[in-house]
Amino acid sequence: MPATFPLNAWYAAAWSHEVTARGVLARTVCNERLALWRTPEGEIAALEDSCWHRRLPLSMGQVEAGVLLCRYHGLAFDATGRCTRMPSQEKPSASARVRAYPATERHRLVWVWPGDPARADMSLVPDLHWNADPQWEGDGATLFAKCDYRLLVDNLMDLTHETFVHATSIGHRAIAETPPATTHDERSVTVTRWMLDIDAPPFWRAQLGRPGNVDRWQIIRFEAPCTIVLDVGVALAGTGAPQGDRSQGVTGRVLNTITPESDASCMYFWTLLRNYRLRDQSLTTTLRDANARIFEEDRAVVEAQQRAIAAAPERPLHHLNVDAGALWARRIMSALVMLAFVISHLSAHSLLLVSLPLAQDGLVRLMQPWRSAAGTTLLLTAFFVHYANALWSIYERRSLRLTRWQWAQLGFGLCIPLLLALHVASTRLAEAYLGADNSYGSVLTLHWVLMPYLAVIQTAALLTVWIHACIGIHFWLRTKLWYPDWRVVFAAFAMLLPTLALSGYLSAGNQVMREAAKDPAFVTTTLGDANITAETRAASDRIAGLLILTHVGLLALVFAARGIRRRIQESRRPPQLAHPAGHKLPIFPGATVLETLREHGIPHASVCGGRARCTTCRIQVSRGLETLPPPEELEAKALARIAAPAGMRLACQVRPTADISVTPLLAADASAADGYVPGGLEGSERLITVMFVDLRGSTTLGEAKLPYDVLFILNRFFYEMKQSLEATNGHYSQFTGDGLMALYGLHADDPASGPADALRGAREMLMRVEQLNRQLKDELPQPLQIGIGIHYSEAIVGAMGPPRSMIITAIGDTVNTTARLESLTKEYGCPLIISRRAAEVAKLDLAGHTLHDAPVKGRVQSVQFLALQAVP
Repeated sequence: MPATFPLNAWYAAAWSHEVTARGVLARTVCNERLALWRTPEGEIAALEDSCWHRRLPLSMGQVEAGVLLCRYHGLAFDATGRCTRMPSQEKPSASARVRAYPATERHRLVWVWPGDPARADMSLVPDLHWNADPQWEGDGATLFAKCDYRLLVDNLMDLTHETFVHATSIGHRAIAETPPATTHDERSVTVTRWMLDIDAPPFWRAQLGRPGNVDRWQIIRFEAPCTIVLDVGVALAGTGAPQGDRSQGVTGRVLNTITPESDASCMYFWTLLRNYRLRDQSLTTTLRDANARIFEEDRAVVEAQQRAIAAAPERPLHHLNVDAGALWARRIMSALVMLAFVISHLSAHSLLLVSLPLAQDGLVRLMQPWRSAAGTTLLLTAFFVHYANALWSIYERRSLRLTRWQWAQLGFGLCIPLLLALHVASTRLAEAYLGADNSYGSVLTLHWVLMPYLAVIQTAALLTVWIHACIGIHFWLRTKLWYPDWRVVFAAFAMLLPTLALSGYLSAGNQVMREAAKDPAFVTTTLGDANITAETRAASDRIAGLLILTHVGLLALVFAARGIRRRIQESRRPPQLAHPAGHKLPIFPGATVLETLREHGIPHASVCGGRARCTTCRIQVSRGLETLPPPEELEAKALARIAAPAGMRLACQVRPTADISVTPLLAADASAADGYVPGGLEGSERLITVMFVDLRGSTTLGEAKLPYDVLFILNRFFYEMKQSLEATNGHYSQFTGDGLMALYGLHADDPASGPADALRGAREMLMRVEQLNRQLKDELPQPLQIGIGIHYSEAIVGAMGPPRSMIITAIGDTVNTTARLESLTKEYGCPLIISRRAAEVAKLDLAGHTLHDAPVKGRVQSVQFLALQAVP
């Protein structure tokens, strides 16, 4: 059966606990039957589930002494698929081997790569780290569904169905009534839905455990080819959840990865996790069983869909607005399919370097999936989706002032239909409708003997397609910090494959021309065998002309629509964008700040091309911020990653509808590395609350425990401290060996709120240290203790450090004073010391507390402070 799914990807094949040291597990992944087992070292092995000898499934065998024994005649296969032992033979046959598949184990799952082993990149294993995070608790299961895996992707990407399918558990009318927001990039799609001030559905009401209306969120992130993470939960209405404060609610993560078995069956691995009531096994079991019942309701729906589609495959599916997430997910899968087809085609061309018969055999084998009915449908669907997306992106852009690389990608992409029209018409369409039976020999004869200009066009088409693809991959990867180290590898592959393909094409062309020169009947015989006549060629030319006219006509319609829209917009008074360079620029409806700046020729950084990934286009909005909608999911995540202060937005995502003033925060030639610099604060002197936290007795801990144990305890300690900061508006600033420095009031409208927040943070830290002592009581030689110092005054605050490791921190006398206060906690035998000024700003009642004085190195005046045994 032809594959209708990307093969060069990681798919979950089993839970880790399902693959044991002695047993063999049979699974099917993308039509590939696998036998999964473990080596003596505990590594995962995945072999073709068919013995080389008599094809008995190897999964019926057993594992002994690090090899897999066939149950029929005892042939032994190692983890590479090589036969190491045969009955009655001292030396096994050299050809005795079965296919081995790349396999790995991560996040409680076993992953298998069914495609080209040379392309199996461990960095592409889907990120489901919550499965192994001690701060998340939960369980999951596997659901085997008799349906196309894409139906489950659709089901998870559009949760509107919860209103109707799961009405008695998690469903709510607000889901169907609230339109989602959809964002995407090359490999992922995010669908966000916020339902504000609603009554909680039964499931979430029980989890929250408090009365009152709630704000509910559903944030769905799809990663190609079929992994979906759901961030879901509720919080008491109006407590700040949409702005990022979920402290008054409960959060769940539903991790989903779907593995195709065949075109009409799949495995669905899911986990339901929570970050509350940890280590409550009773709750874990209850939630797992409840979620399993919910998924059984989904299975009934998608399997019924599959039966209906199989009964009438010619009937189309229709789409609603709520299907946007699912459609974008399918668009990304289509792009992967297109890339697989191109690589298959170029690989076949490369075989022409060896011989024409070998290349013809390779072409037949490599193209067999694509020439089937299902493969052809899949390829055509992928092409039309890709083509329609290109036309829509041209229309949607408010400005066509693009970078050189963006113009190159767009230009090469628009040239592809022009260059390939005649080739497609004379091969696939001629075979389907004109009775032709093409082969490499007939195509090469046409290109190199009868119409040599076709060889030039074909060469240009090959280079155009490949350059277009490489530019897209480069745009996607260049925002990754690891990319510069691997760019040479990608560049080598990008040069090698088309070079081999073109060399094969040129070599075979020369061979055909030599044959034609030696044998006058060669051309007639070759074309006659392929049933290519003058009438066939003329008909192919007419079809190609029609394809080219259609392409040009569609492009003309798109640009005409842009022109009409522009005339309508110019007739109205647009909002104005004020720029520090003194410009006041009109903003046309729907245009982003980045598009507006480029439309008027003002340089502005955007390494990722306006996809909200690099953050180099960041701006500070000084006027009109209140008129902007809140950041959508993609922008919000990018801003959170760089700890963006209030007023900072991404120019590529902001679409103003009223007058606005902005200030660029990075230079126009900023690099991808600059995008990882946190915050956007320039160095300035300001009021700030500084906190120092020190772990007592860390030296003793290091003497009593092994290094691994010490690191484990320290990492748990720092995790709890960071969680305390995040819960109380604190900013983690510096790591100081066995302590840390934090800032409060950094992003607050009123810096005077910092001391009160810092006291809340200190209270949270002390509580978490007590919890940690209870959890690790068997591991600790003595309970953990901390000392905390807090001070409020002026300091120089900003991003400091080397380019790729800059942090937002503070320097100056305030920092030195805070460090001195923290060190005094040992002398005074208390967990917290706060300066008098910080205590007064926090409105702490000083009655009943003794004020102390202490000198500070480098200061003439001493500092007054309170030594507290508990946080008020």
